[in-house]
Amino acid sequence: MNRSSTRILLLLVVVLGLAYVFYRQRAGQGPAADAPAAEATAAAGGASDTLAGDPPTAGSPADPAASPPPATEVAVQSLPLAGPMSDRLAEVSSLTRFGPDFVFLPQYPGRFGEGDTVEEDEERRSEGRLFALAVDDVEGHLDGGDDAAPLTPRPIPFHAPDAVTGVKGFEGFEAIVFLEDQVFLTVEAQDDEATRGYVASGRAEVDAEGRLTGVRLDDALPVPVPLPANLDNMSLESLLVTPAGLLTFFEANGERVNPQPQDQRLGFDLSLKEQVPFPRVEYRITDVTELDGQGCFWAINYMFPGDSESLQPADDAIAARWGRGPTHAAFPQVERLLPLCYAEGRLSLADQAPIQLQLVDAETSRNWEGIERLEGRGFLVVTDKFPGTELGFVEGGR
Repeated sequence: MNRSSTRILLLLVVVLGLAYVFYRQRAGQGPAADAPAAEATAAAGGASDTLAGDPPTAGSPADPAASPPPATEVAVQSLPLAGPMSDRLAEVSSLTRFGPDFVFLPQYPGRFGEGDTVEEDEERRSEGRLFALAVDDVEGHLDGGDDAAPLTPRPIPFHAPDAVTGVKGFEGFEAIVFLEDQVFLTVEAQDDEATRGYVASGRAEVDAEGRLTGVRLDDALPVPVPLPANLDNMSLESLLVTPAGLLTFFEANGERVNPQPQDQRLGFDLSLKEQVPFPRVEYRITDVTELDGQGCFWAINYMFPGDSESLQPADDAIAARWGRGPTHAAFPQVERLLPLCYAEGRLSLADQAPIQLQLVDAETSRNWEGIERLEGRGFLVVTDKFPGTELGFVEGGR
């Protein structure tokens, strides 16, 4: 090879080397240049793909269902009971306020006769007992600490005519509310064909101090209310007094058992008005509080694992949004209080976390069937006969 050829070869090697270096630099600049934009997009939660103000898509970091916040639970403070209502056969099905008292509705008031006797077979007896407990006594017990004596609800004479207790398939009373001296109750009935719900009305009797001394239902037949689904032993579990009339609440509103949940509005003369859609809520609604000044109230939302076959629960959207407390994450039951509002003829879930009640253990389910506010402090709640008649106080919801 002569000297000229050698020079040409060397020059070619240098050119190729420079070209290789230039290529490597260009190849390394692409990712480096794109890194700030990628980091900005990640920091914005993918905002480059979502217009300002658009809702996040399911599964995105901003989607509450993808990452629910840590949830807390509230322990139920037990309030010991004495007297006839402490018997599990009281089977309390509703709790409300009348003047200075809380009023408890047994499912079968006829089980309670004179004195402290409880007779399980007297379910259709016309004469029976409700129970009342002074608000002052409850607050005194809470303030008295562990040394406070058990609470003894006083019996309230109750009369229901045969027109009410004699309806075909009578299975007791499920809800009670008062409007001044008017009283309204729901009645459940069931036969081989269907479960049915009714509303009955009557009058409250009071003493000179305005305390409840008796409840007497009207002799008229109770008014049948159409149910949105035919489910075993599930009907009109709750009642609410509103400025527009009464609202009845059906017990089961889950996606798979009640595709179009509807509640019924009635006039105070028990005339049927329009139906009101209810929010999609899994499990059972067992009782509600009175309306507050903003038109909102709280409902018991309960799930007993043994009801899984009949309720067929779908995904729990409320838990997905607000999270599950420690015991709810560990045990199969659900015991919680849901905030709802009624405005302009519509029912809606309030934009507020539910109150999750601290569960006992995996085997103990407390069938909370009654709730009412204890103003400025929280709620009074009561079970039916499972696991027994239990009265409790839940702080919060103020």
